[in-house]
Amino acid sequence: MTHTFSVEIRGILPEPWEAPTGAIGRKGGGLFVRMVKSTKLATFQAALHDALEQKFGERMLESIVQRGTHLELRIWIWRPIESTVRESGRKASAHVADATNLQKAIEDACQGVLFANDRDNLVVQTVIMEQDADATARIIIEVTRAPHLPEPPEPTYVIDAVSTWEGNDVAVRQDDADDLF
Repeated sequence: MTHTFSVEIRGILPEPWEAPTGAIGRKGGGLFVRMVKSTKLATFQAALHDALEQKFGERMLESIVQRGTHLELRIWIWRPIESTVRESGRKASAHVADATNLQKAIEDACQGVLFANDRDNLVVQTVIMEQDADATARIIIEVTRAPHLPEPPEPTYVIDAVSTWEGNDVAVRQDDADDLF
């Protein structure tokens, strides 16, 4: 039996994951590195997590998706971005995000509410439905217990990469490479 649930979140601007910024400080005569998450990312993730927790609380995590449950996750994103017109007349859009970084930020925010740990999400699909000045901030998340993993397709091309010991060079052998282009 397959268990699926979905939730739509409106009014929270989806922000992409980005690498934290590092700063070096001194403490006790030694140096240390402090990593800081961007304010926009931290604000987005806290808002999404809080909205989900307020709606579902611990009920969702305890009753539907316990740790170790293999899950399929599907995310649809509508993301408004600022757009300006340059002096040249060309339209310039603010930071256009890629699906992978939006997915990572959303998965991290949902952890502990919609699923125990994002390591349990074995099949993940993210679709950016709209990302422009006319979009309305919206996210739909669908979580399904994965009774079995999908079978991989028969590869069209096979690349055998063999690492060499000297200099960590990688030798690539590819059959029918000319057919690719």
